Amino acid sequence: MFSRIINTNSLFCNLPWCSAIITLCCPCVTFGQIANRIDNGRTSCETAGCIYTGIALCIAMPCIYSCTYRTKLRNHFGLFETPASDCITHLCCEYCALCQEYRELNYRGLNPSAGMYVSLTFFF
Repeated sequence: MFSRIINTNSLFCNLPWCSAIITLCCPCVTFGQIANRIDNGRTSCETAGCIYTGIALCIAMPCIYSCTYRTKLRNHFGLFETPASDCITHLCCEYCALCQEYRELNYRGLNPSAGMYVSLTFFF
């Protein structure tokens, strides 16, 4: 049913313009949404976005954090690490990699912008 390679190209052209603009202007938002969906709500969008921003501000290399989520995405869906490693992909073009991961989650039916909220039910 699904292929073993990432199904979307790494360019902005197939991403809805609103999401592409958000990624270009504030990649921490897109990354936070991706991390939230990949971690099934265990990491909040805000937490992941703040960590991403903190790394970007301190050492200007948020790719060292974001590439780990690309690896998680690939492992979850059994995708191959092609044409380059996850770290190289994020290092060379962070924005394109984030857009590609966002589209891949959409393609798989996991809309990152919808978020993943862990429902807590208390019984009294």
